[in-house]
Amino acid sequence: MPTCAQQAQPALYGLGIRTAFYLLWYGTILAAWAAPSELPLLRLTTSLFIGGEFLSLAILASDATGADRITVVDAYIMLLLTYGTCYALIPRYIWGALTGWNPFWDPGRWPRVPATGVFVVLELVGVLAVTSFQMWFWTSGRDGGGSDGVLCDNGGWGFFFAQVPIDAGLFVAVNIVFVVVVLVCATVGLGMWVGVCWPPRWIRRRERRFEREVWRAEERGEEYAWRRTLQFWASVVDTTVVSVVVVAVELTVQWNGLNGVGDVDTAAQTIPLVVAGGLLARVVYAWFFPAHDRKVRKALSARRKGLVVRPEKGFGMPPGMDRVYVRQERVYVASETVEGGGEAAGA
Repeated sequence: MPTCAQQAQPALYGLGIRTAFYLLWYGTILAAWAAPSELPLLRLTTSLFIGGEFLSLAILASDATGADRITVVDAYIMLLLTYGTCYALIPRYIWGALTGWNPFWDPGRWPRVPATGVFVVLELVGVLAVTSFQMWFWTSGRDGGGSDGVLCDNGGWGFFFAQVPIDAGLFVAVNIVFVVVVLVCATVGLGMWVGVCWPPRWIRRRERRFEREVWRAEERGEEYAWRRTLQFWASVVDTTVVSVVVVAVELTVQWNGLNGVGDVDTAAQTIPLVVAGGLLARVVYAWFFPAHDRKVRKALSARRKGLVVRPEKGFGMPPGMDRVYVRQERVYVASETVEGGGEAAGA
């Protein structure tokens, strides 16, 4: 099969872009414990980064004759970046099978900060899009080769806890099996969220029992003892998976001799790096200064609720924090019956 010369693509997976992904992955895990109020923004930013990287990959992969046509190794590295956090589903599926898919022992039922329904649906749609591309990549996308194919087949090495050829049969088979499982589960999950399909009756009965037990525990002011334990070990597993993906990306870059992707000297590298670094710095700041973080959130909330700002002298306060927020309300005093039979109108 004809091969293509390997050329590094710093605009697609340069050091600044890769580091930005790494900071967002670790920052999301850290924010769940250190600054839960920052987690929704980090989730949204991570999804936008993944969407931008995947959109670039899809556009370049559809260009079969362009001069900037990407290689199989380029697509493989970009898929690792866009699909990195999804590999945390592997230990979750294994744990679910060992526990009989019991909702009480499912870490996904006890998130530190629950996501909104709209965000969950959008996440499922994104996972379906990337998983569908993964299916095409592992089944037929790597067989283009030469000048007529979509992706240049230059051989290359991949990561499977060791250095393996990307075209190795076992490596391809394992990826296809994982992609099929995720594709089926994401499709069923999206169908249940939008109301297209319904789970079996025995699953619905178990779900109702689960919700009833949780509601009763909340009414009693109790908390399941294993809830925080599951959250902790879920974070440990997520950190481990993210670390493995980071090692996989960096070793893949090294094994394939991709020179020129280790510099941060262009706006394409510095902009995502600064954005991700700033968000992580915000999480660390909210962690070490929680009182100030609460004041800022209270001030922003007061502004959104239409409260009146009354300046007040202060010393040693951050700019904008030496103010007192008072709710602007009209006070009505209704007429009341007083002793003696008379009525007094409120002033």
